[in-house]
Amino acid sequence: MVGTDLEYPRHKYVPVFGKCGHCTQHEHHWQHSEHDHDFDGVLRSVENLIRRGDTIYQKWTCEHCGSRQTMAEPNKLYYQGVCEECKQTTSIKDNGCNYLLITKSLTDTLAGMGT
Repeated sequence: MVGTDLEYPRHKYVPVFGKCGHCTQHEHHWQHSEHDHDFDGVLRSVENLIRRGDTIYQKWTCEHCGSRQTMAEPNKLYYQGVCEECKQTTSIKDNGCNYLLITKSLTDTLAGMGT
């Protein structure tokens, strides 16, 4: 069975046949994460959130090693990303993404607490 000797305790992804982005011994890639959604749908959602003053950070799953990634720049969506773990490029537009939401009301609350 492909990938049975690999341990990725922090990932819930299932290895399947394909390319391998982080080693030369195995042939596999990672299936889409249940946390990632259609890029265009996410884009429509975040446009409204940003418009009302909330902050988002794009999240995505590396198609090569399965690592969950977060973009550093707020309120922007990217079509592709380079994984910090395996240094491979993933097409976020094709594979989907999600986002971390920081609501304006939470930001206002924390500011009022002096944090």
